[in-house]
Amino acid sequence: MFLVDAALVYVYVHGPRLLGCWEGAKRATICNHLTNVEEVWDHLPEQCDELLRRKCHAYTTVLCLSASLFVAYRLLSIALSLLPSVVARQAHAEHGHRLIGASRLALVGLDPGRFALETLE
Repeated sequence: MFLVDAALVYVYVHGPRLLGCWEGAKRATICNHLTNVEEVWDHLPEQCDELLRRKCHAYTTVLCLSASLFVAYRLLSIALSLLPSVVARQAHAEHGHRLIGASRLALVGLDPGRFALETLE
């Protein structure tokens, strides 16, 4: 998580304003804006860096939660899309359908009329 936080701090400080970043502004200027306290952060650079790390860690937490929820959603949707075929395969295996699970189908020797009568019985 530390590398993601450090990368996000860099992007937050140096990224474009269009994305809500600061385009390389001084960290003291950013902290002044975030806290509405003027002229204090030039004398407290460690606390300003900590403030920026905490803010970016909050963004990292939201990004990780969003990514986790998206992955869980995709896995669940894949599992639910496979469910009908799994249920159908199980049903065919339990009832012993002669065409399901056969090593090969003898299509040349298949009599459609007889097959239809056997199916109806």
